[in-house]
Amino acid sequence: MSGFRTEVQLARVCKVLVAHANQAGLWTDHGPTPAAQQVLAKNGGVLSSSERALVLLAWVLWKTPNDPTKLKVSDLVGNLDNENLALVGSLFLAMSQGPDGVDHWIDAYRRGPSGGSLDDAGGRASGA
Repeated sequence: MSGFRTEVQLARVCKVLVAHANQAGLWTDHGPTPAAQQVLAKNGGVLSSSERALVLLAWVLWKTPNDPTKLKVSDLVGNLDNENLALVGSLFLAMSQGPDGVDHWIDAYRRGPSGGSLDDAGGRASGA
């Protein structure tokens, strides 16, 4: 859990990643949902390449040091648009700054791609 203050903080990072993959229901503040487990079992095969990269990155972070995925760096670099590549790059930078840096990252990126705020159930709240 290097770079993260608590498991809840890590879960919130994963929640942001899957929300940006348009898969907000896959993660909660307590961790992955059964639907996320199903996506992992298929190695993200049911998702677009960009969605797959972000969801599998959430799994890599959640399970570190035991990576349950077949995610490669080339999946991130080759499949993410500029916005999501910046999301991932800024996450790695935030992790290097410790838990406070991660908190700032969560605050900056907690809005999903459609602009809705993430709610506590792992979905989007209707509002800002």
